[in-house]
Amino acid sequence: MYKVFLMGGDPVKWATADDLNLLRRCLSPFCEFTDLKNCNIIHSVNWTALQMIDSGYLAEKYVIAHIPHDVKNMLMHPNYLRVLPFVDKWIVMSKRAKKMLDDCHFDGDYVPYPVNLKIFYKIDKRDPILDEFCKKYNIPRDKYLIGSFQRDTEGGDLKTPKYIKGPDVFFEVIKRLYQQKKNICVVLAGPRRFWLFKQLSRYSIPFVYVGKRLEVEEDDLYINTLPQETINFLYNIVDLYLVTGRLEGGPKAIIECATAKCKIISTNVGQATDILALKTIYPDPVEGITLIINDIETNNLSEFIELNYQRIKEEHTLEAVGRYWTRIYRELTSRKVRSKTLDKLENRIRLNASFFSRLRDRLTKRGVITILHAFHKPPWGGGNQFLMALKKAMENKRWKVSTRLGSTSKICVLNSFTFDMDKFNRQRKDYSNICMVHRVDGPTVVVRGKDKGLDDKVFKINNTVADFTVFQSYWSYQKTVEMGYTPRRPIIIPNAVDARIFHSNGKIPYSSRRKIRLISTSWSDNLRKGFETYKWIEDHLDWDRFEYTFVGNTPFEFDNIHNISPQPSEALGDILRNHDIYITASKNDPCSNALIEALACGLPALYLNEGGHPELVGYGGLGFNNKEEILTQLFRLARNYKLFQKLISIPKLDEIADKYLSIYTVWKTLKNVDS
Repeated sequence: MYKVFLMGGDPVKWATADDLNLLRRCLSPFCEFTDLKNCNIIHSVNWTALQMIDSGYLAEKYVIAHIPHDVKNMLMHPNYLRVLPFVDKWIVMSKRAKKMLDDCHFDGDYVPYPVNLKIFYKIDKRDPILDEFCKKYNIPRDKYLIGSFQRDTEGGDLKTPKYIKGPDVFFEVIKRLYQQKKNICVVLAGPRRFWLFKQLSRYSIPFVYVGKRLEVEEDDLYINTLPQETINFLYNIVDLYLVTGRLEGGPKAIIECATAKCKIISTNVGQATDILALKTIYPDPVEGITLIINDIETNNLSEFIELNYQRIKEEHTLEAVGRYWTRIYRELTSRKVRSKTLDKLENRIRLNASFFSRLRDRLTKRGVITILHAFHKPPWGGGNQFLMALKKAMENKRWKVSTRLGSTSKICVLNSFTFDMDKFNRQRKDYSNICMVHRVDGPTVVVRGKDKGLDDKVFKINNTVADFTVFQSYWSYQKTVEMGYTPRRPIIIPNAVDARIFHSNGKIPYSSRRKIRLISTSWSDNLRKGFETYKWIEDHLDWDRFEYTFVGNTPFEFDNIHNISPQPSEALGDILRNHDIYITASKNDPCSNALIEALACGLPALYLNEGGHPELVGYGGLGFNNKEEILTQLFRLARNYKLFQKLISIPKLDEIADKYLSIYTVWKTLKNVDS
């Protein structure tokens, strides 16, 4: 019997609490559950919980950690690096997440989510218990019922839509259905639904809430977290469950719906492709709306119910999942606990969130951040624009920002290879007690199609001096590892723009009664920035319906596209706000600052489906894979303009600055650990 310390569950009976209970049942035939001191395996259903365990225990025992959300989501949180040296096996619950682990060279395994078939099951529609339930909560039986049983917001913030769950996507889909006179009613359950309450009420969209409506908005997590048996009733009552997430490890609703034989459609997140029929997974909200309308009219989604259920029976029962754990435990313990480097300050008081805040407040009064980059006055390239914005944001947080290393420097951000390496090496000897953050993009050879030597130079610098490596997109990190490089402590932090310059205030209203205004921008005149595609669009565009502007440097003249020379940031912001749709066809672009600028100005994007573009745009536009798809996607974007515009979601500069600053607190914890 393995001696196991299980941990990581929620304080309420929600997702990870359920994970912990089901995991205990799967492991119980071959495990003895014990305390931390006497175990030989620490098994956490959420990697974040491991931060509270003394590093001495983590170093001497086998450690298994689940990633409950998307792998990319974890990589965007620098705190994962505090537990990375100690984790022996990462666990993900979808095959797509397992591929991400493999791509990143993380030692991980795929284990399907288990489901309790005694709690989630099909109830006969004629069963009186369902009628009684509907009467109790005034759920109409003469409307097409669309369910959503999740949280809209995160933690104590009850006003901001939870990005990974996509309640804003859910609302835009529902609003469009209601505007098309569909006889629908939304059935909501779960805590923290205030955001959707307001949006649905504002447009007089019918909805029912199964729970206790509070007169005052306050966190109702402990009040409105429903028993799973009640959730199963709801799956059996609604006509369709709608998943609208952006970055999820599950969601649990997919497996629960399939088990209860409830019709469901989903965005392409988490375990969707492992369980659901491909025809029920939609790539964008407009496709989702089409799926729902077709089902309202023909009930065609019912044909996929049995297929989904069979996949549950094959892979997701407690017995089936138990076999995965038997193998993983056997393989893990067949070798000795590997040598793990201990933090020499293991007995210090651990840094909690409030301590992070106090530490940062104290440091910002006297600390210096060094940004090693040759700054240029705009107009200039995207990296320069971002670092100028980051510099301002750091200064607004009371940090002094310098371009030279000094004795008071706390953090040094090295920008790729664009600094004097010889001079830096000389200074490094004198100022070694500095958190070295290496911001990289590329790989250069993939972006430019040449100059692999620059990539070699970048990662020679990285492996020599960097404490952390910041990638601007998951795509950039994935391609870097694919090429055989081993970046030091990778973190994903995208770029952001100065909202005082790039914003949507004063943007021209969209109107189909005039020509639709298209725009592309680029500082570089490299052909790989998409110029051949822009020329193709020029040759095939309906000029009676569209007009097209290009701002920046170009390798050739356009005939019909209006060409404007490179502009300072303020002027560029004004030009962007005077247009409708942004087009980018740059190839293998890691994190296009030009694209972020356009999105920030309220322009939905039509983008080449390569590089970091899909990560930046999300549901704020449409991608194309080849030239033949461009006009079709452009027309779809124009027809559904306001929907896509509403779903633009980009990180705020202040949040990105905080991400960089949080690296420093992690460094303080890890500076004596050679991971």
